[in-house]
Amino acid sequence: MQTIQSNLATNQTLSGDASSNQFLEDVLLGLSKPQKTLPSKYFYDQTGAKLFQQICELSEYYPTRIEFELLQKHSSEIAHSIGTHAAILEPGAGAKTKARLLLDAQHQPKSYIPDELTKETHIRSITRLRSQLPDIQLHSKEQDFLAEFKDSGEFEHICNARRILFFPGSTIGHFDYAGARRFLAGVGQEVGRDGGCLIGVDLVKDRNSLIEAYNDNQGITASFNKNLLNRVNKDLAADFVTDNFFHQAIFNENESRVEMHLVSLKPQQVTIEDRQFSFRRMESIHTENSYKYSIESFTGMARQAGFARKAYWTDAQQWFAIFYLVGI
Repeated sequence: MQTIQSNLATNQTLSGDASSNQFLEDVLLGLSKPQKTLPSKYFYDQTGAKLFQQICELSEYYPTRIEFELLQKHSSEIAHSIGTHAAILEPGAGAKTKARLLLDAQHQPKSYIPDELTKETHIRSITRLRSQLPDIQLHSKEQDFLAEFKDSGEFEHICNARRILFFPGSTIGHFDYAGARRFLAGVGQEVGRDGGCLIGVDLVKDRNSLIEAYNDNQGITASFNKNLLNRVNKDLAADFVTDNFFHQAIFNENESRVEMHLVSLKPQQVTIEDRQFSFRRMESIHTENSYKYSIESFTGMARQAGFARKAYWTDAQQWFAIFYLVGI
């Protein structure tokens, strides 16, 4: 999973952890661009992770709810498609509640190998799963532990069955199209020609529903977005005044993506280290993208990356889909 984790880090998705030097370098680079940016991978400090959990429970934020319902409703079909004695690999596994649905339904699973960058969450959830699923081989190591398995030869022993990457949560949408292809190509290298990928994908829908999902009435998403400025202040001794920025979510139809921005309410200057950055009124910092696919566009992109669509499951409105991909 080293290739996968490298792609995740490069494409700014899951990690809340960072060295101060890398964080500083990324922030200074992003704010120096004509369209100022901050990497979304830094959303997930302790406060950000708690806020994101609250977002997942909002009525407006449909992806988590619909994906969980799909896994509940179709878990037997999904397990049948995957087959028996499979090794389930999950990067960025978090609380592992979705994986639990999959593992409960799978007939004679070989093993479950989650990889989580937040160590405390990882240890708690693995301990819970060991007591709930005593018959499944659970392998818990620190970040990039699959690379360690490969180096030691242990990985081949553990995963001598088919390898299935489980990648829920529509995280694939945080990659641009080229990045998504690279990510899936990397998955293909990890799981092999006989392996597969079970992946959650957010689908294109009406603009209003998309915007509401990223701009809830309670303002939790706004707090989540602005917390990125709080983290820059805390970790890099910057002097952002968060009240001088407002949260904005827009749908970019040409790119088929929701964009999150932090917009300056007035002309202002911000200092980080010995660097000063000027903001015009209504100038924005672009913090995150979430790309949306059709069934056909995702299938086509996956094929370019070396995967064929074997099956997919979606809700009645076709707002979200879970794809099962196999190597070509």
